[in-house]
Amino acid sequence: MKTPDDLRAAIAAARDDLRHALNEVDGRWEANVEGSEGEDLWTARSTAEHVISAETYFTTQVCVACGYPGLESSRLSFASPAEALQALDEVAAKCDGRLKYVTETDLAMKHDMWGDVASILSVAATHLHEHAAQIRTAAP
Repeated sequence: MKTPDDLRAAIAAARDDLRHALNEVDGRWEANVEGSEGEDLWTARSTAEHVISAETYFTTQVCVACGYPGLESSRLSFASPAEALQALDEVAAKCDGRLKYVTETDLAMKHDMWGDVASILSVAATHLHEHAAQIRTAAP
């Protein structure tokens, strides 16, 4: 089983993956991304807004499972990849301020919807990687 440090490192690596994707997208910020569905096709911008906002959501779900107050979440909007990168760093710092307290014992704490805390942290990392890959597919 992974340790809290392993899971935090996986999230940090996934954030780095997202940072690289945001640095690469530049002129394709409003371009649709692969895997978009429905009437409102996702752009690189909307994907970044979703995935960075979701950081707060996943951290809050960890807090809920552990019995601690979560973070206030809000719908984020970025005019450019540079704004998204800045927000990612700010959101990551806020989330890490809570996640740094997750212990081995906490990993087994149960959440009504997500299973245990270890699962939530794993999903958070996977979510970041998946959307980083999606942003890389923004049509030229």
